[in-house]
Amino acid sequence: MIILHCLKETTWEKVKGEFYYGRDSIDEYGFIHCSSVRNFWRVDPNLINIDEPLLLLYIETDKVEPEIKWEDDGNYGRKYQIFLGN
Repeated sequence: MIILHCLKETTWEKVKGEFYYGRDSIDEYGFIHCSSVRNFWRVDPNLINIDEPLLLLYIETDKVEPEIKWEDDGNYGRKYQIFLGN
């Protein structure tokens, strides 16, 4: 399955050579927020006031090593994906 993670292009330029992505987010928030392709439209409106280019990472869930947890599964049909830090 593919999930999406949106980030600033400047952030990607800083981390794109690293073997693992997301350590800063896990350290600061405890997770990396992602969305299913089907539900990304719910995330999109939150990105409207960002004044720099954004990128979407397409992530294959079967290649993710940390635990993956779906949140809001029964709440209005929304599903958000997070990677929990170790």
